[in-house]
Amino acid sequence: MARSMPQNKEAEMSVLGVAFLNNNEVSKIVEEVTSDMFFDERNRYIFNAIKSLHESKTPIDITTLRNELDKDKKFNAVGLDYITEVIDSVVTSANLDFYIKIIKDYAVRRNLIETASDIITKTYDEEDVNSLLDNAEKNILNVVRLKKNAGLGNALNKGIQQCKNELVARMDSDDISYPDRCEKQLMVFNTYPEISVCSGIVEEFATNPKVVESRRVPPETQEEIREFAKVRNPFNHPCVMYKKPDVEAVGSYKDFYLLEDYYLWVRMIMAGYQGYNLQEPLLHMRAGTDMYMRRGGLKYAKTQEKLFRFMKNNGFISKGQYIKNCVIRGESSLAPNWLRKFVFEKVLRK
Repeated sequence: MARSMPQNKEAEMSVLGVAFLNNNEVSKIVEEVTSDMFFDERNRYIFNAIKSLHESKTPIDITTLRNELDKDKKFNAVGLDYITEVIDSVVTSANLDFYIKIIKDYAVRRNLIETASDIITKTYDEEDVNSLLDNAEKNILNVVRLKKNAGLGNALNKGIQQCKNELVARMDSDDISYPDRCEKQLMVFNTYPEISVCSGIVEEFATNPKVVESRRVPPETQEEIREFAKVRNPFNHPCVMYKKPDVEAVGSYKDFYLLEDYYLWVRMIMAGYQGYNLQEPLLHMRAGTDMYMRRGGLKYAKTQEKLFRFMKNNGFISKGQYIKNCVIRGESSLAPNWLRKFVFEKVLRK
């Protein structure tokens, strides 16, 4: 007997019902939910109509909704009785976030089932194994290829735009995450909803991940993070997880040579967003001589001075701290690579 697709009718109706109950919540709904997250076709039609009304700044009630549905010839498919049922399905908007989470969770489960079913079907029919593997990768992973190199900041922003969920976890292709990395970070966000950014300890290696050459230990609490950010990057970018809306609220990544992430964190901290760093390793990071070479040279010294100047001009650091940062980081950038590697491994790392 075929099993029915996972869904939650009550949650779908409740989210739509909140839109009628409190028009002020519509912005959140249309920002966090898409029509394809609704299982019931009638709910998709209602959502699209609500979104259109919101975008045209039209008050949302049963009359305006009916007119909007009529425009697309969808009213008969939905029916007045069902619209009334949706409106009567909720008496408070207090649980909207919970309803939205349920809808998202069930949408992910359905997508996984559909993807797995497609892979299984093609496995029976397709003879070429390489084609099967390519198809499976495309179905499981949303691979976005940029036509030209427009800088790391631009590439990161393109990636964020493709993310469908509130939380975004990132890493570099040649690094290795701990198996429970995301689980631990998700626990932080679930326990402390005020947190916008979370990273942890990174263990650096040259060739063998089991041989740790140094560890990058970031500060733990918000107060420590803010003070640390005045001197150095407060989060380990290779293992960071953050809330997409909060990152976008401060303008996302900017073109800032080798300091795209540091510049983003400073702007988020200045805007009042909070962070947390797990005091346990989350990722093995490939280091080596090349990494330290990238952290040197006149161009890198100039980009650091530019960031510290931004921090000073916006009151994040004092003039004295600005001068101190520029002297110390400038000397490090212009030092021989072997000396810079020694300083990073023996002084700046733990």
